[in-house]
Amino acid sequence: MNNATEDFLTLLNSIIDDRLAKIDRVELCQVVSDDAGSGTYNIKLLSDDNTIVRGVVNSTPFSYSNGDYVYILKIQNKLDNAIIIGTNKPKKTK
Repeated sequence: MNNATEDFLTLLNSIIDDRLAKIDRVELCQVVSDDAGSGTYNIKLLSDDNTIVRGVVNSTPFSYSNGDYVYILKIQNKLDNAIIIGTNKPKKTK
């Protein structure tokens, strides 16, 4: 291949990688502190045992306790855009 073709393929792959990195993703997490009435929770990523995300908004009609597992939606694959969207074992909010 000539340099122009290689440069074009490199650019194209870069654009594709950038777009894939920004796709919304769902991830299973564990609640590490309950909301105390605020509607937000601190959660721990199961994919990275050291990462705690604070103040994740609960967009479900359920309440959670420490140790519960929840699904978060990372909008554009960003933790600062995460919201809780579901759980394995929901408990109805009183």
